[in-house]
Amino acid sequence: MASNKTPLKLTVEPDEYLCTWFIPGPDGAVAEYSGSIDLKPDRQPTGSVHGTVPIARSMRENGLYSIDFPQNVELPHLRARLVSGYDVDLVDVSIIYWFEGRGRIHAGSATVGVPSDPQDRALTPTETQVPTYSRVSVQVGALDAVAGAAPFSRWEFPQRGAGMRHLEGNWTVSGNPDSTQTWTDNDFTVCFEYVGSASIGNPYMFRFVVSPVVRIQSGKGLTVREWVDRWVVPLRRILSIATGSAQPLTYMAAEDNGSESSSSRPRQYRQVYGSGITQGPYISDQVSVRESSSSVRISIDHLSLLEMLKHWQALEDDHHPLIETYGAMLSANDEHPRSRFLLLVQALEGLYGHETRDDYEVRKGRHKADRDRLLETVKTASVLSPEDFKFLKKNLARQPMRGLNQALAHLLGELPVDLTPELKDCELLAEYLAEAGGSDAQRVASALSRVRNDLAHGNKGFDAHDLLEVVKVLELIVRAHALRLLGCPNSVLERVCTMDR
Repeated sequence: MASNKTPLKLTVEPDEYLCTWFIPGPDGAVAEYSGSIDLKPDRQPTGSVHGTVPIARSMRENGLYSIDFPQNVELPHLRARLVSGYDVDLVDVSIIYWFEGRGRIHAGSATVGVPSDPQDRALTPTETQVPTYSRVSVQVGALDAVAGAAPFSRWEFPQRGAGMRHLEGNWTVSGNPDSTQTWTDNDFTVCFEYVGSASIGNPYMFRFVVSPVVRIQSGKGLTVREWVDRWVVPLRRILSIATGSAQPLTYMAAEDNGSESSSSRPRQYRQVYGSGITQGPYISDQVSVRESSSSVRISIDHLSLLEMLKHWQALEDDHHPLIETYGAMLSANDEHPRSRFLLLVQALEGLYGHETRDDYEVRKGRHKADRDRLLETVKTASVLSPEDFKFLKKNLARQPMRGLNQALAHLLGELPVDLTPELKDCELLAEYLAEAGGSDAQRVASALSRVRNDLAHGNKGFDAHDLLEVVKVLELIVRAHALRLLGCPNSVLERVCTMDR
């Protein structure tokens, strides 16, 4: 649905705008230059500057100067002002001057909004410090489905009775205050809420719609990059795991650090433009909530979104292999099943290794001691020639074996729902299962390992449809384990494993 019909209003619609740039020259002095800025959905901001642009000149001994092109200038922060009066703060800026009268500007991101003080319109912004923001508002796809609480709870319609005329009576709807959920700790506050808008005064129509939004408040200001890396990307990935589908970042706005709201002065948010932000906020709808098929329903499952986000941050800081491997896969759903299969198996293998690393360190110590003792015994007994002993020492494993079979069999048994039967029914694994022994979990693990080895080493290819059948089950397993790491209870894991069956 078009963004101008949603309660989350864009400060400026995506377009190219004429603007004034405030650019420092080689001597550090800031001057005004005419140009334009291109703000597009899901794109990094770009722009152009023209006129007597601030290029660097090299003076010669004869008093003349020379100019080398192209010239590249890197700036942590750059400001512009649209002809409408809106301020634009750009960060991670690169300006390339190709000739004396024109330059091209590229930026990592931009925030657009009215100046915090109207008098700032008359000032030339000269600071180069990257701006920080105390609060952000974010909308991600399926946010309302994952929240698990609807904004309205009851409807009443006039009852037709004797003597009542057509359309006589009142139509009422009751709001659900429990749909607003807030979590806080000493440093951050996360709030999920619905922003509403109503059409009032039209005697032919009444319309009340809502858009879901998450607002995150920090005790100290953060840059846009810090907000995105530490909070927005984890939020998007958590929602993608919850729904099993890559969810878009549809809207992001940042509030100036230190600004305060009051009844006379509402909060002033600055719209964020950058790669990955679609600039298409949406309205909540029951059909789309159902179609999202979220396995996580925060309100119903009594979960804390703040805690889930901090769990993700901690796992990311620890370089957890499942988070790093599967997290990178959540940006798109169009990967070939071959690539997806290999990455999912790699994520599970890494998860097992990470969770059993302490035990493995103990095994490594024992293995080293046993190896050293064996080599000393053989050397003392002089039963091998020097060449044979050298060969033995070189080829005797320095670390104990780690088997993928063991990892996969273990992780299949860790979930509250056994997905082994689903994997056994996959046509791709039939031939390998017939040759494997042991329990069902061990046979399935062996079959998956052999498929992985054949794919990884190019020994054999498989039909994409047959691979996809296995990938769908593996994805459920990885999603369930990811949600387990994020602190979700078994009821959520059971939902993941059974919703698509």
